[in-house]
This record gives sequence, structure tokens and C-alpha cells, in this order.
Amino acid sequence: MQLPKELEDEFWQEMQKYEEGRHMPYIMSFEREAIERGLKQGIEKGIEKGFQQDRRQGMLDGIELGLKLKFGKEGLKLLPEIREIEDLNV
Repeated sequence: MQLPKELEDEFWQEMQKYEEGRHMPYIMSFEREAIERGLKQGIEKGIEKGFQQDRRQGMLDGIELGLKLKFGKEGLKLLPEIREIEDLNV
């Protein structure tokens, strides 16, 4: 919605007075929605990244235990090479 220039100027002057009086910047609804979506996406990505790291560490712990039980100290010599593997889907 486009306001006439005079009303738009008046609106922004009133908004500035309101913000100064409340010490709180006005956030438009579309800005608020964008912020909320961005936060939600950031949280989801952070959870996924944390899950992947936990999953990877869990797999490495299981491999280490298996190597130790099956092959003893000799099997553990393979761990540095195994830890270099980044892709969990291979």
C-alpha cells in the first residue's frame, strides 16, 4: 500500500517520535517474519550439524571398540586413517 507523500512523511515522523519515546525500534511485520524464519532455519541447521557430529563420533567410538575387541592394540593403529574419513555414507 502506497501512502501519499505527505502522509508517508507524517507517518515516519510519528514513528520516530514513538521509537524515541519507547527506546524501541519498530520492526515491520515482514521484517519480523523474516527474522523469525532466519532464526528457525539457523536453529534447524545447528541441530542438524550437531546431530551429524554426534553421529560421526558415535560411529567412531563403535569402530574403535570393535577394532579393540577383534584385533587388540594392532587394530587400533587403523583409527587415525579411519578418523580422516568425512563422508558417513560410504
